[in-house]
Amino acid sequence: METTNTQTPFLSYTKDYHNIAEVFGRTPEIINTIMPFSQQVMRGDSELSGGERELIAAYVSILNSCKFCLGAHRQVAQNLNIDKAMIDALAEEPLGDAIPEKIKALLKYARKLTETPSRIIKEDIQAMLDAGWNEKTVEDVVYVVSLFAFYNRFADGLGFLGSPEISAMNGQYLAEKGYTF
Repeated sequence: METTNTQTPFLSYTKDYHNIAEVFGRTPEIINTIMPFSQQVMRGDSELSGGERELIAAYVSILNSCKFCLGAHRQVAQNLNIDKAMIDALAEEPLGDAIPEKIKALLKYARKLTETPSRIIKEDIQAMLDAGWNEKTVEDVVYVVSLFAFYNRFADGLGFLGSPEISAMNGQYLAEKGYTF
């Protein structure tokens, strides 16, 4: 699924960067805002595990066709003990048998929020509640989807390069240390 991007980055200074936090680091006001926010969204108190949030991030990255983010967050999810078969199913059959029913409810909502956010209706949220999630979890899913709408566009907008090696490196770092830099 993951392929090496052979294009050159769009900005000269990004050619040697391995993650987008390095770009944020050029502006302390940005990195000091976005990384703590990302840490709270992805690792803060939630009914969702960090791995489940990374699974949603990977799925949103698939939907947005962001190969750089997909590679890293697939790896983070796996490093946070999400079953590889479930991760692999995201691209091929996200509502298939490899995904537990309770997680499918989150992914269905994440897909609709990513692709047609103005069409979200109360029944979409009710489906997650009926699957056994609480209202705070609905809000947590909205945060993850929204955050990765930003990250996907940021990475693609700057022409970030991805490779299996960079994905593995970023995946290990994020799994071990979270969104702290």
